[in-house]
Amino acid sequence: DATLKLNQSVQKATAILRAAGSNSGGETASGLARRAGLPWATAVRLIRTLEEEGFLYRLTDSDRYVIGFDLVRLGREADRGRLLVEMALPALERLAQEVEETINLTVVHPDGRLEIVKQIDAPRFIGPTSYVGQPYPLHASSIGKLLLSTYDEARLEKFLAEGLPTYTSATITDPAALRVELARIEERGWSSAVDELEEGLSALSVGVRSADGEPVGIVTVSGPSFRFDDEARMAALRPLQEAATAVERFIVARSEARPRRRAVHVSS
Repeated sequence: DATLKLNQSVQKATAILRAAGSNSGGETASGLARRAGLPWATAVRLIRTLEEEGFLYRLTDSDRYVIGFDLVRLGREADRGRLLVEMALPALERLAQEVEETINLTVVHPDGRLEIVKQIDAPRFIGPTSYVGQPYPLHASSIGKLLLSTYDEARLEKFLAEGLPTYTSATITDPAALRVELARIEERGWSSAVDELEEGLSALSVGVRSADGEPVGIVTVSGPSFRFDDEARMAALRPLQEAATAVERFIVARSEARPRRRAVHVSS
């Protein structure tokens, strides 16, 4: 109905969200106000409301706002990776500088799929190729084994029943041996793979969990096996764990900062 009056508050909030979504690196509050064409006081009130509702997320390192997790859940699932990248990027860049090997960020989707959404290449001539967007066999990769270690017995049994294909001579293809490996990963909290997916490729992975304890991402350091050997992997473990913890803190802090929603009573 063309005569129906539109709600201006909703239109203004939508303008803020469009402004936030138009810049992958996020926008400051003043930038959102300017892009949305709104007065500062109006924009700040809307930004704070949208942040509390989970529709905007403030990146504490830069005071910029990006689209929040709750809005992502209502939209395309792929945007989940974009938000995780925005939150994790400072920690990933620090990790890359410290270990000087390739860094990957993997998103664990709600349906259990793994998707590599960010790769920072090492400042070396020899290193892994880009794996962004490529599928990984769970039993032959550090990220896959880390995810498998979170499976309950029924889900793991179903996975094992599908078979464990061989990729190299180091691939774990025996279900009993894989169970031992997964138990070890669960106990220590990190996973490694040496020449299991590809000859000459080694990787080390640590998971990122939500405030509810659910796996939402994985941070990985990888490099050629001749360089990223046992000693190098153990040296990279501490900074890798610190990077994963930093990303977790962003997620948990955001969850704890959100107040519980009060019931809205509508009188007739």
